[in-house]
Amino acid sequence: MALFSEIVYKDLNTDLIKRIISQYDIGDLAKWWGMPAGWQNFNLHIVTTGGDFVLRIYRHQARSLDDIKFELAVLDHLAAKGLPVANAIATRFGEKVIEEKVGEISPFFALFAHIRGEHVSPQTKELIVQMANCLADLHKGLEDLKISGNRRKFQIKYELLKTRKKILTRSKARPWGYSRIIKFNKFLQLVEEDLKNLLKISKDYKQALEKQSIIHGDFHSGNLRFENGEISGIFDFDNMMFAPRVYDLAILIGNLYLQNKVGLELDNMILVVEESYGKYFKLENIEKKLLLKLIHFWFYKQMAWTLKEITNPILDQLYSVNFKRLIIGIGEVHNLEDKP
Repeated sequence: MALFSEIVYKDLNTDLIKRIISQYDIGDLAKWWGMPAGWQNFNLHIVTTGGDFVLRIYRHQARSLDDIKFELAVLDHLAAKGLPVANAIATRFGEKVIEEKVGEISPFFALFAHIRGEHVSPQTKELIVQMANCLADLHKGLEDLKISGNRRKFQIKYELLKTRKKILTRSKARPWGYSRIIKFNKFLQLVEEDLKNLLKISKDYKQALEKQSIIHGDFHSGNLRFENGEISGIFDFDNMMFAPRVYDLAILIGNLYLQNKVGLELDNMILVVEESYGKYFKLENIEKKLLLKLIHFWFYKQMAWTLKEITNPILDQLYSVNFKRLIIGIGEVHNLEDKP
């Protein structure tokens, strides 16, 4: 599967960039370069006589114009609340999203002020506390959001069935490379039995699951920037959805556990995040139990992604480490769920 950046980058050139930025009051182009890319969107660092900016190119036909505008409106709302987000800059004609032809496609573009900072893989308890506090601030900022948007609602039964299908399909589509970690047949049995048990979440936690708010949907260190030890920017709101707030906590904890940089066991990691986040939003017991279930689910969701991305020896080595960590994590969360 090709990255969107690989598809679009070959057709980018200085004349095109000049034509795009000429629609903004940001000065003349000095230089530009591609930034580290994800699977969906592609960002360019733009330097003009007016400052530093980021030009985002949205994956062609992946999202509607209304959906992108909703995301940008949310960023405006959060920026007005003082959250460290980059809101989009309007053109001279008042448009925050434009469309330009690049090669054979015409993707959407949006321009943002550049937020200084760098990616940091959290290696201290203090950074975890800061991230949990930031997530609480983000949820607090979204509490009074009045903007309407057709964002998806998190449905655990649907998500579990989709994840199960992806894991089983992808694990059978390639030679099994994890025999040192778990035998193939044992793995299939684990997936079938475990995900079947997790399906009970939809009934056992029905009320807690129905208590939904707009959440980030992908809050982790990779979507944050740090400067001088402080969070300077929150990015990548593409996955915003209506879901229980604790799902954002599950995503954060799952990523921290997978990175394995702090040296905390899963139970202690959960405790640190719960206590920090709980200063703003006190979790009820039912929400704490649901959090464990959602971490459990997230481990399988990440496993589906891991199986998808193993396509060459270099990635195989990287994702083998992730796969082993996920198997261990599933065992650890099982033990926590079994505690009274």
